[in-house]
Amino acid sequence: MAPKLPINKYPSTKDIFENFFTRFKVGSTDTLKNDILNVLTRVDREDFITRFKYDNLPKELKLSKYDIERMIYYKYAVAFAKYEDRYFLLPFALNGNVDIYGRYKYIKLMPYSTEEDKKKYINKQLEELLSGLTFKVIYNEQDLEETSENELKAVILKDYISGFNINYDIPRYQLNTPLLTLESVFLPYMRTSLKLSSGVDLIRVNDENESEDVLQAMSRIDDAITSGVPFIPVKGSLDFQALGDSAVTKVQDYFLAFQSTDNFRLNTMGLSNGGLFEKQERETIQEQATNTINCNARLKQEYELRKEQIDLINKAFGLNISIQINQDLLNTQKENNKGFENGQYKDKGGVNNVAN
Repeated sequence: MAPKLPINKYPSTKDIFENFFTRFKVGSTDTLKNDILNVLTRVDREDFITRFKYDNLPKELKLSKYDIERMIYYKYAVAFAKYEDRYFLLPFALNGNVDIYGRYKYIKLMPYSTEEDKKKYINKQLEELLSGLTFKVIYNEQDLEETSENELKAVILKDYISGFNINYDIPRYQLNTPLLTLESVFLPYMRTSLKLSSGVDLIRVNDENESEDVLQAMSRIDDAITSGVPFIPVKGSLDFQALGDSAVTKVQDYFLAFQSTDNFRLNTMGLSNGGLFEKQERETIQEQATNTINCNARLKQEYELRKEQIDLINKAFGLNISIQINQDLLNTQKENNKGFENGQYKDKGGVNNVAN
């Protein structure tokens, strides 16, 4: 008996194209958008976390200089507290009543983890300890004066000034997700636009055999191009149908939309960008100055808010934590703003030189 030939483990050309069209049929889920969103989410997180630099954190806190902003990015507000010789920076929950301004008077610290994490990693003894502790929230120096020496204290760190609910607001990652989702759509749209302008046509076939002939002919296109053969013979009489007859949006328009949306995202965090509408032409000096000054102002506002909270922590716990704007960001924005004074450009001689 003749030995059986091994089954070809590689998919046929037909299988490849059928899988391709099945994946991208109308109504199916395209993973490209989600993959792009994952990349943009990581970039957004790093943009936010690396804006500020912390020094002199107590060793007992057991956190790196990036962990504070990471927690704020995901939680909006966290509480800095101390119990005996341990420092904590954790989410919190109300314990008791609020004051006349609606602020939490006393809180309990909550482990920064999911229920699944608790089962695996959280020290049960520490968790039980925290559940039995109540901390008085310190909002200003007067609160410190009215707090006994043995009373447990906590200072709340917030991302930005609260809205109607003075204790909580929307975490930054949730605020930026709609913008990132919008950005993740532009590149697939651009890809579709490129497909429609590629010159590829649909071919109507009458049966499966003709379909196989077309797929085989398609597989020969690359070989024909590289060998310099301008024509490929195809058996049969088939009608050609264009993929799209309408005008196709220019590729650069998608990138401009993407960049403008990303500039808006950066602007919300006080990071240097090209403005909400980034022109294809060169920016005037005055436009560049306006964009840079607006970013500097927002970054400074958020820094001042964070520094005020850190200063209160230092006073409450006798620490010397310092916070600074990331030097790389300062250097970048100073370069972008080089030669500007109050929105006006001055050359070495001090003469205004603002482009109109």
